[in-house]
Amino acid sequence: MKVKTDKTVEFDKKMAEAKAKIEAELSSTSEVKEASGGWELLLNKKVLILCVGYFYVGKLTGVNDEFVELENAFVLYYAEDFSPAKWKKENMDKLPGKKWNVQLGSVESFGEAE
Repeated sequence: MKVKTDKTVEFDKKMAEAKAKIEAELSSTSEVKEASGGWELLLNKKVLILCVGYFYVGKLTGVNDEFVELENAFVLYYAEDFSPAKWKKENMDKLPGKKWNVQLGSVESFGEAE
């Protein structure tokens, strides 16, 4: 049987207070809302897709379970600023053909490129 000293009682009390404070903070955090939108809302708009290896820019013309389809697509190797007006042509290459597919499995983030 453990004998509680004044120090252990004080320690247990502080730990219980800390636990209660953390639980109160966690329960008061705002609810996570479901994201509204996705690829479908960006159809026929110019998008920037950040992937594991490269960044892709183009007009989003299609999406399925595996790929997104870009029209007039470019690969962007480097951007000091994510504003399209500040992208430098020497940091971009036009991809061949009218349409280009990007595999969804490599996409880290995406959004409209205004």
